[in-house]
Amino acid sequence: MEKQPMACDVELGTCDVMTPMSDSVPATEGSATIQLPESSKAIQMIYVTDPLCCYCWQAEPALRKFTALYGQHFDSHILMGGLLESWDGFSDEGNDIRQPKDVGIHWREAAAQFGMPIDGTLWDKDPVRSSYPASILFKLVQQISDTSSRRFLRSIREEVMVKNRNISRDDVLANVLDLNDRNGRKMVEDMKTTEARALLNQDLTLSRQLGATSFPTVIFLKEGTEGIRVAGLQDFETYEQALLDIAGEELEAAPLPELKDMFKLSRTIFFREIEVMYDLEPEAVEAFIQLNLPEDSYEIKEHLNSRYIVRK
Repeated sequence: MEKQPMACDVELGTCDVMTPMSDSVPATEGSATIQLPESSKAIQMIYVTDPLCCYCWQAEPALRKFTALYGQHFDSHILMGGLLESWDGFSDEGNDIRQPKDVGIHWREAAAQFGMPIDGTLWDKDPVRSSYPASILFKLVQQISDTSSRRFLRSIREEVMVKNRNISRDDVLANVLDLNDRNGRKMVEDMKTTEARALLNQDLTLSRQLGATSFPTVIFLKEGTEGIRVAGLQDFETYEQALLDIAGEELEAAPLPELKDMFKLSRTIFFREIEVMYDLEPEAVEAFIQLNLPEDSYEIKEHLNSRYIVRK
C-alpha cells in the first residue's frame, strides 16, 4: 500500500497530507473539468472532513454557528477526505504517530487546546483500524437524506471522540445507525459492496481535485469558478470573512437560533458549543440554559471535565 504521511499541528488545528497547496481553488485539473455537486445557489460551501479528524470535532462549534447565521446564502456539501485507510504505511513523524497507541495523547492535546471533549483511551484498548467504513456509511446515508447524514456524522464523532467506541467495528456502526433511525444491520452489509466504496472514491477524487489536503478544509466556490480554500481549524470570523470575500458584497446574517433548535442536529449539546454560538463566557452558560429552556426539557451532565446538556 502507498505510504500515507501526515503532519498534524495542535497549535494550528490541522492535519495535512504532505502535499503543499495554495489557498486558491482551481476550476479544472489539467483538461478535465471538476465535477462539482449540484447547486441551486451561486455560492457553494464544500466541507472536506473525516469521522476520525479530531480537529474537525473541535471545529463543530464555529461551523455550527457559521451555517446557522449564513447558511441561507449558500449550498453546503460534505465530502469525505479519507484520513485513515489503514495503519499500513500511515505515519505522522512530527507527532511521533506511527501506530494506534500514539494517537490518544495527540487527541487529548487537541481537546485541551480547543475545548471540545475527547477521551482517546480507545487507542490503547480497542483502536480504530480505519475511518473508511464510517465514511462509506456516511455516503450511503447521504444518498437517502442530507440532513440524516449530518446527524449520523455528528453521532459517529461523539461515539469515537467522547464515548470512546471503535467506529471501525460493524456492531458499533450498526448501533449508531439504529439510533439514527436507519437499518443498521442492512446498511453495514451494504457498506461492504463495490458500489458503496465507489461513492467514497468519488469524494476522495473530488477532494484531491479541489486541493483539499488538510483536515478540516472548507472551500467556498462562486458559480463553479475559482474560489477560496480555508484549511485547518478556524474561528467563526475566518469563515465569515471568506464567505464575504467570495460573495463580493455584504451579506445579511440570520438571527441566532433559539437554543432548543440546536437539538435538531444532536440530542447532546456541549457547553463549548453554546459558548461559541451565543458569545458567552464559560461561567454564563448554565444561567443562559436555565433562561432559554424549560426546566423539564433537559439534563445537565458532565463527562471528561466537560459539561453538556441532553434533551429529555
